[in-house]
Amino acid sequence: MQIRTKKTLIALWAALAFMLALTACGSPFSTTSAVQNVKTATSGKTATAVLLHSPVGTADVVWDPQQQTLTVTMQVSGLAPNSPHPLHIHLGVCDDPGTMLYMLPNLQANASGQASINAIIKGVAHLPKSGWLINVHNGPTMAAQDNQNIAIACATLTMKEATTKAPLKEHVELGGTTAANESVSGTANFSVDTTSTLSVSVKVHGLEPGSHHAVHVHAGNCNRQGKMLYPLIDLVADANGDANSSATFSGVDAIPASGWYVNVHFAKLITDQKGQIISQVFNPIACGNVVLS
Repeated sequence: MQIRTKKTLIALWAALAFMLALTACGSPFSTTSAVQNVKTATSGKTATAVLLHSPVGTADVVWDPQQQTLTVTMQVSGLAPNSPHPLHIHLGVCDDPGTMLYMLPNLQANASGQASINAIIKGVAHLPKSGWLINVHNGPTMAAQDNQNIAIACATLTMKEATTKAPLKEHVELGGTTAANESVSGTANFSVDTTSTLSVSVKVHGLEPGSHHAVHVHAGNCNRQGKMLYPLIDLVADANGDANSSATFSGVDAIPASGWYVNVHFAKLITDQKGQIISQVFNPIACGNVVLS
């Protein structure tokens, strides 16, 4: 028994010494190394942003055949700050919208470009037999001037009547529309060099040929917009609807891991002479959050 006990103690001391040696050498089994490996970077030297259609959001539609009510609940972000937007239900599909069927209350964006609505339409005894859709318009009115009447976001509804009398529900996501400059996409690349110079390049596709668009780096994110940080040279679309812009900015040591986004706007001039936003031309048509690479 004494011999076995002594051998056991020797083995334990040897194992302990081996583990201590591994730790000192930075072994992958080291607790310190494991903690370091899961740390998240707070800033970096390169980053990208994928630019997608803006605004975005969802709509939940509930039809109650017994009460003959149609309830529409929407959450939308990426709108011009503090802007009102006419909201309608039309016949047709987003690629081929038809006659307006129901007028909903305006969407009213807050200072961060967010808006929500919960509306009940009464007297809806039947649903459309063919396609129908929800359109968010540029606003603030439906006048053709300054493209106020164009649709800036759309969702096609497919819900149809059933033999059951139970309420029917549908959840849809808003996407782009057939209006000019309202289904664009692109990318942005960022880098910071050893002289603390930030370089930004932006490429956008699907624009109206010959159109001009302001493009900026903002503080915040696409769902909660903030102030402008860095203005780039305006985008000018070529005959194919493609546009590029690039710029450099001094005094930037690093790119934050979050808190920057890129907005491409509907027009070139987006404020009045007093510096106030003109919502119908400020209208963000594409947005992308900046992510470290």
